[in-house]
Amino acid sequence: MSLPARILLRLLCNLLFLWGLTEYAAGIFLLTGGLPAILLLDFLLTAIDLLIRPFLSLISLPLRLFLSILNTLVLSGLSLALLVFLAQEFPPAVLTLTILGGMMDIFLLVALFSLRDTFLRFFVR
Repeated sequence: MSLPARILLRLLCNLLFLWGLTEYAAGIFLLTGGLPAILLLDFLLTAIDLLIRPFLSLISLPLRLFLSILNTLVLSGLSLALLVFLAQEFPPAVLTLTILGGMMDIFLLVALFSLRDTFLRFFVR
């Protein structure tokens, strides 16, 4: 899709969004001025989306990266905990799984599980 077509589509979507807010969310979004005000806000919102939002995304990249890593660590920790829980359900003659060490060792295991998840996500599709 060409750039002008994407801009027009964004303008239309923003226009419908702002109109919907004024019609159906009047209790929390009050806009006076009718259609000219909606059109003016539409152009402003589209300009913000096209010109300023890329810079805001760049500025927020460290936070998004940190939250992504935190999310991966939490999911990996939960997966490890579930693995240990399920392994305890098997008879000891079949399978035993024990996590040895202290908190630092558990964090190391979670980090290793996170690296495994990252590897699988990028290289095994």
